[in-house]
Amino acid sequence: MSIGTNILFFRKNLGMTQEEFAEMLSVSRQTVSKWESDSCYPEMEKILSMTEIFNCGLDTLVKGDAEKSIADDTCGYDGHSNRFIKKICTGIVLTMLGVCSMLLLDGFKINEYVAMSVFFLFLIPAASFFIIAGIQNDSFHNKNKIIPYFYKQSETEAFDKKFPVLIVTAISIVLAGLIFLFAVFAYYGENAFDTDDKLSAVSMAVFLLFVTAGGTLAAYAGMMKSKYNIKEYNEDRNPKLRSKASRIKGAVCGSIMLIAAAFFIITMFVYRGNINQGVSILNYSWLSFVIGGILCGIASAIIDAAVDDEN
Repeated sequence: MSIGTNILFFRKNLGMTQEEFAEMLSVSRQTVSKWESDSCYPEMEKILSMTEIFNCGLDTLVKGDAEKSIADDTCGYDGHSNRFIKKICTGIVLTMLGVCSMLLLDGFKINEYVAMSVFFLFLIPAASFFIIAGIQNDSFHNKNKIIPYFYKQSETEAFDKKFPVLIVTAISIVLAGLIFLFAVFAYYGENAFDTDDKLSAVSMAVFLLFVTAGGTLAAYAGMMKSKYNIKEYNEDRNPKLRSKASRIKGAVCGSIMLIAAAFFIITMFVYRGNINQGVSILNYSWLSFVIGGILCGIASAIIDAAVDDEN
């Protein structure tokens, strides 16, 4: 294959437009177009830069077969991602089981130190899973800055169909937990939790089990979705690969959330000593984060539309 064909394949494989690729190499879009059509040959300096961007060898780019060179998952990305997801989900489950156990023991008037000890029996292995997963993930990312896209279209499409089902199922499980609590209230009365510690502990523990199942399933679905988004992986590890829209969204959303956090902190300090004036504001100051999140979503949609119009 020619160098132009290889450049075209690698660029598309990373999900970059000609404009984005040209910006990275400080050339015009027309120059990239000429390279890809083999109308002209890039300078050696640009070729070396491209080998770093594409994470490929010089021979592969100049005279090799780009498509064959990334046909397989040579760096073990899929296996690493699956192990990482399993460790994180296991850590979440163990942590929540520890909380449930502590609630039950406390409700049955077991010594608080015993209850805390049982909680830490779950928390210690959970923390171990989180720490090990984090260290291994950082190590993998440091060794693999660029992951060529190797998933078959049928694989990604199959998960795209499964993803909404997983999310709906996760939400349904949590809602089932709420229905369980409502059923307890309906049967025992609204004030039952205030007078019966055992009933309260058992009910909350069961509800948290529903939350654990639903939350873990949602976390699993989200991480699996991220696993298939190799373009996002490459952008996160290589700022130069980030699209114009991603860079603008990061700056705008970061500013919005900083303003929301500043408003919340200022409100806490200004009104905490004056209950008469500040109680209503303090009760709703946390909404600044909700509003900030909504504004980020709106801003992201506008930025995506604006950048698409430019291209």
